[in-house]
Amino acid sequence: MTPQLENGYTMIANEILDALCKFRIPGEQRQCLDFVLRKTYGFKKSEDQISNGQFCVATGLTKGNVSRAIKWLSEKQLVIKNDNTKIPTYRFNKNYSEWLLLSKKQPVIKKATVVIKNDNKLLSKVMDTKEKKETIQKKKETTLSGCVAPDPVPVKKIVEILNTHCRSSFKASTQATVRHIKARWREGWRESDFEEVISFKVGQWLTDPKMSQYLRPETLFGNKFEGYLTAARAEKGGVTAQAIAESDSVADRMIAENRARMEKIKREKENASKV
Repeated sequence: MTPQLENGYTMIANEILDALCKFRIPGEQRQCLDFVLRKTYGFKKSEDQISNGQFCVATGLTKGNVSRAIKWLSEKQLVIKNDNTKIPTYRFNKNYSEWLLLSKKQPVIKKATVVIKNDNKLLSKVMDTKEKKETIQKKKETTLSGCVAPDPVPVKKIVEILNTHCRSSFKASTQATVRHIKARWREGWRESDFEEVISFKVGQWLTDPKMSQYLRPETLFGNKFEGYLTAARAEKGGVTAQAIAESDSVADRMIAENRARMEKIKREKENASKV
């Protein structure tokens, strides 16, 4: 049976659809945006409370990917998120002039590099391999202004924030520290997120003799970083640790049930094809 309007539909102004057609929205972010539209306009509402578990079940994404997609949508002002309640409230921003997106028609400006010319062909031929490598590396690192581009990940600044809060002396040059910070940075977290986690865990552990030893980069910036950040923001909104655990448990159960249903459907299709 094909989908019918009688079974439900979502009313969206053509002007909004025209605006969405003009901008680039990555796949996972678009999935979450569509679900916000479904939960609001699909029920003739301007906003709705949506848990991460609901996003996971509807999109098939993990909680980490959902969190990063929602963060992106909020930063680009496509979705307005309100964290003042136990379950966040979401609203689609129909004022598309406020969206901070890159138009599909807008060309991407590439960084210019400085080309080193040498009229002395003989000297050019005898230039040794080491000099050639150094020249290539300099050209790669040179930006429009002709200055060497700095590392975009503020490892030193983040470590300084940690040392200030903990009165410690961790080094920004330690390989493990750099690796953990850059890993979280690639996941989409930024300097303000690191500071939020540091401040939250310092408040919990600094005066605890057993836990204060874990106020270190490998613990704070490791795989549990997102969990620490979620707990920090939940505490600001007045949500207890028990409520967070219960919410995560419900979300995990919903995801497991959804996967079980998909596996059952797959098995039924395979059995039917064998008959």
